[in-house]
Amino acid sequence: MIISLTGYLSTLLLLTDAVRGQYYRDERCRVQSSRGIGRCMVIGDCAYAIQQLRRNIYPQLCGFLGIQPIVCCPVQDVVRPKPTTRPTTTAAPQLQSRSAERCKDYTVPEDIPVSYDITPVLTVVGGVKASAEEFPHMAVLGYGDVNEIQWLCGGALISENYVLTAAHCTTSQEYGDVKFVRLGDLNLKVDTDDAQPQTFRVSEIHRYPNYQPPSQYHDIALVKLNQIARFTKYVRPACLNTVRHLPENSPPIATGWGKLGFVGDSSDDLMKVTLSYFNNERCNATYANLSARRLPKGIVDDMQVCAGGISESKDTCQGDSGGPLQVRSLDNFKLFYIVGITSFGKGCGIINTPGVYTRVSSYVDWIEDIVWPR
Repeated sequence: MIISLTGYLSTLLLLTDAVRGQYYRDERCRVQSSRGIGRCMVIGDCAYAIQQLRRNIYPQLCGFLGIQPIVCCPVQDVVRPKPTTRPTTTAAPQLQSRSAERCKDYTVPEDIPVSYDITPVLTVVGGVKASAEEFPHMAVLGYGDVNEIQWLCGGALISENYVLTAAHCTTSQEYGDVKFVRLGDLNLKVDTDDAQPQTFRVSEIHRYPNYQPPSQYHDIALVKLNQIARFTKYVRPACLNTVRHLPENSPPIATGWGKLGFVGDSSDDLMKVTLSYFNNERCNATYANLSARRLPKGIVDDMQVCAGGISESKDTCQGDSGGPLQVRSLDNFKLFYIVGITSFGKGCGIINTPGVYTRVSSYVDWIEDIVWPR
């Protein structure tokens, strides 16, 4: 279909007026005309949207990728590019890591329907409320007495009984070592939401051996649950990003129950925020004045990832520590890969000021030896 530049820009402006909340490419959406499940796609990849434009009907808008409209497309009308045929080679097959093998066991097939509806509710900083079942690997860490648990850090379930978190989250100066883990929750204060939480005691704590505070390198740890988690639509592990290269086509998402602003209150609701990666040079410039005791080598690209809001106030904050920086699989909407662990930042939600995350791919061997020993 050929559209003139003038017609295209007019369409773009009209579509812009229709935006009521920003969704992102490959997120699930609800098709208003049929109430069926759709997926947010670039308009050129949606046969249904193209047909609507030909009938002078403006498609339901999710947002924009640059200047390209992203529309809510019925799943059956998504146009997938055909895979290119590559010449065969005689290279030896690559053995998959233990975590990649277990990832297959934990994955829910995408054709199993989901019941949650992704509807942005603007309120992590600059984020939106997560929906029930959306992040089934999300964990919250508790401290103190069983009758008055203090939920202070986040984490990510990566197996039947291990949660990945930040090393600095394994102990609290006021409450001592982490003692509890809750999975499958949405709002920490109410039990009338669409959630089915499971609460566990911590039986083992594994801090990365080279973690030596106040240095903020190697800020990663594992906590073992006192019993096996029961997998449901609310509770299921995420996979590990095992390669150093960060996925380019799926933006990083941070989740947590942390503060909604630098001087604000912590959120009772699980929040999510889509971020952008910052390169190592820009990140180092941001933290150049930090104490040499904390970052004697600056931000080390092999061990750390930087992400935040480039032109918007988006960030993690106090209380989000230990939570995952994750990306959605482009092949299975229900599958997440953990690329980072929330470590530290400079204030909260400052535009063009990234937070720092521990790069998970650098610690896969250590994780596998504990979680899936040979």
